[in-house]
Amino acid sequence: MQKPWRRSGLGELGRVLGVALLVALAIELVYVLGATLILRAHLLERWLNSDPDDLSVRFDSAWSFVPGEVKVRGLRVRVQDSNVQFLLTIDEANASIALFELMQRRFHVTEVEAKGTRFSMRNRFEDVAGQELRARAYPPIEGFADPPLKGWKVPHRKLGAQPFQIEIERVDAEVLELWILEYRYEGPARARGGFRLIPRERVRVGPAELELAGGKLWFGKDRPLAEPLKATLRCRLEDFDVRATHGWHVFDHVSAKGSLAASIRGLESTRAYLHGSAVTVGAGAGTLSADLGLDKGRFLPGSRATYRSARIEFSKAPARLTGDVSLTLKVEERDRHPLGSLSVSAEKIEVQVHERLGKLQPAEITGMKMNLATRQLRLSETWKMAALDLAIPQAKVPDARLLTALAGNPKSFSVERGSAAAAARARLDSGTIRGSLTAQLANARFRIGNATLAVNATAAASLEQPSVTRADGTLSDISVNAGHVRVTTPRGDTGSGSMHLERGVIAYTQFSPRSLRGTLAARFPDAKPVLEVLGVHLSTLPKIAASFVDTSNLHGVADLSHDRTPRGSITDVRLREARTDGLTTTGRWRRVGATTRAAFMLDFEVARLGVSVENSEPNIAPFVQSDWLREELARLGLGKSR
Repeated sequence: MQKPWRRSGLGELGRVLGVALLVALAIELVYVLGATLILRAHLLERWLNSDPDDLSVRFDSAWSFVPGEVKVRGLRVRVQDSNVQFLLTIDEANASIALFELMQRRFHVTEVEAKGTRFSMRNRFEDVAGQELRARAYPPIEGFADPPLKGWKVPHRKLGAQPFQIEIERVDAEVLELWILEYRYEGPARARGGFRLIPRERVRVGPAELELAGGKLWFGKDRPLAEPLKATLRCRLEDFDVRATHGWHVFDHVSAKGSLAASIRGLESTRAYLHGSAVTVGAGAGTLSADLGLDKGRFLPGSRATYRSARIEFSKAPARLTGDVSLTLKVEERDRHPLGSLSVSAEKIEVQVHERLGKLQPAEITGMKMNLATRQLRLSETWKMAALDLAIPQAKVPDARLLTALAGNPKSFSVERGSAAAAARARLDSGTIRGSLTAQLANARFRIGNATLAVNATAAASLEQPSVTRADGTLSDISVNAGHVRVTTPRGDTGSGSMHLERGVIAYTQFSPRSLRGTLAARFPDAKPVLEVLGVHLSTLPKIAASFVDTSNLHGVADLSHDRTPRGSITDVRLREARTDGLTTTGRWRRVGATTRAAFMLDFEVARLGVSVENSEPNIAPFVQSDWLREELARLGLGKSR
């Protein structure tokens, strides 16, 4: 028999449980109604968007049945500060939110699972001039001006207003698209991690992980760059003040490790970084692999990246270089300090001119190797070269006419035939590039005005370039030995002779010669064609004077100089002495543009003859005195012959 007191106790417990259940249901109902009102009426959006220029949060729909657990569809988060702008869109997400922290203007998501994630980020330009192609490849962000300029100031926050802090943890997101600056990845990807943001003030990211599982990489919206692309990245961006950090110094707060493997489709997009340069890059399909480590913006030993292509093109009018390339970047310990290096090699490079200049057999450079090194391994540092080693063991020019085309087809000078070969070596020594160059000419013929010069020659020179960044320097100690030399004019030729250039110096700017100095010694069976090239025509002499002139067996020494100036070329020949079987000559010849001035003393055994050229017209002065040359040079403004 049941005891009454037990029946009464159970009934009381049932009533308590029933009341508790009703209260819980009422609280749940109130929560659901309240959450639905807040979410459906977009009250949470209005609360979060108190500073929409800094932070804008929008969603298509959202609901919550369990306190703190929210399901969202069509989420869009847009943020900007003085340096960057970004947009995050998510098709569908389940999130756990710390509700009570909203009262402290802190939007804290403790866990989120997202599908259909897209992320776009772009930096803001000081000035877009010269970077138009990059700017056009940036992701569009609705509500922000294009291109993104720093000149457009973010409105100041109201005095006393506190920004909404955002902290999102334990993110696991299925990613469909990443568009960072001008690079857009599309394909399977996954992101994990979190971040903390106080708009316009501070930011922290990570630890975070990103995996790209074989999608496509584009330059901008639709220019293919790589496919497939596989990469993994683990990174941390330590908390920093965005107001005090600008440009590349953001990387001073980044630590990361990652790997990458990609099949490169081409390098045509590099023109976006060559504004103002006459150089263009084409082709370049190949492979890229990398394993990189970064500690607060500084590359770690063991970092390495390799790019290889069977065909790449570099063009700068009038030349086009085509060949294979292998490029390796690495960081290693050297003398207890990390050293970064870049190695570039090519088995064969062809040098050709554009077809409008004529179809010529290309030159070939084989076995080229170059190594660069630097101690500056921080991304925010100005890069300085610590070492350089360049070797070109062989360069062949089967058709020397190519040299004329590469020189821009000058009117006063051309190569008509022959072949050439060269080799070069250079090293960086105490901030100055020093090296050597050797060259050979075979069966070559040059045209200079109405004369031709046939020659076989070998040459050697030393290189000195004081600046690594500027393409200005000198080739010095130039020595040229030329045999089987023949100068031909419409009136005859010298016969086979020889020439020797010593103490030669060539100064260059942007790798283009601007001046030449040297001493030339020459021997020819007949001097008449040489005199004609200098503007001295023996046919203009009186017959009685011409009968005494014997130009056989020329031996001469002259100091040469040639300068390119804004008003034209200046060529100067100071003839120390020239002897033939019956004649000794000294003097000076100078051409500025198309105008020639010269004076020579022709000393025969029985008389002296003066020959001068003024305004390119020759004048003969028979039976002159020994001081005639000095006075004539002074009158012509040519100074004193040495």
